[in-house]
Amino acid sequence: MPFVFLDKISRNDNAVKGIFDNVRNLGLCAAVFAASSWKFKHIGVGWLYYFDSTIGGFLFIVGWSLVVINTKHGVYKLKESALPVWLQCLIAGLYGALAIQVIVSLLSGKFGG
Repeated sequence: MPFVFLDKISRNDNAVKGIFDNVRNLGLCAAVFAASSWKFKHIGVGWLYYFDSTIGGFLFIVGWSLVVINTKHGVYKLKESALPVWLQCLIAGLYGALAIQVIVSLLSGKFGG
């Protein structure tokens, strides 16, 4: 029976666009976190230490801000949908788990060089 929901969602242009926009945006957030992680792993010496640390911190703050904006937008759109509450909770939980896993993986150094 879960395929009935997938069929219903696939026929709704706005739903498909929203899902792919949100997942793509999460990928962009991950790229910013990866750049921050890379910068912190490749700190220069001398005055470059301060420059690299500032850039790495700035990228981390931008990445975190983008994750918050994207998540809040996704929750807003999910609440706006006509999906049953249990399905909204399931989607939000899966999305949250995915977002947390991406961030933890990047911060632990599995990605990002």
